[in-house]
Amino acid sequence: MDTMNKKCEHCGGTGTCTQGKEGNSCRDCAKKSYSFAFLRKKETLEDNKGLICRACEGSGEFDPRTKRLHQNIRPFLGLIIIIASLFLISDFANKESKYFEQVLPFLSALVGSVTTYYFTNNSNKTS
Repeated sequence: MDTMNKKCEHCGGTGTCTQGKEGNSCRDCAKKSYSFAFLRKKETLEDNKGLICRACEGSGEFDPRTKRLHQNIRPFLGLIIIIASLFLISDFANKESKYFEQVLPFLSALVGSVTTYYFTNNSNKTS
């Protein structure tokens, strides 16, 4: 997935905006930085130079939406699987279904697999 990263064209991969006059930050990056400073209870920015690039959020790499989706969907999907499994287990148990004895081992193994996947330390993980 590292092939999706591209160098940010706005800041040239540095993470600091210098697109304005005389190497200062551009108006858009300064405006976004001012809103951030205002939220932190500061009235103004001291200088308009050296502000982080708001196109790449200071990383220097343009992170496409698909990569962010790939990184965020895995934990969300795991959480949904666990919640749905626990709901189904409790539902089958409360209704005293005759299939509870078959459903419980399957869903328990599923929850255990998802939990093991997220809580093991995998040193060769590349995401």
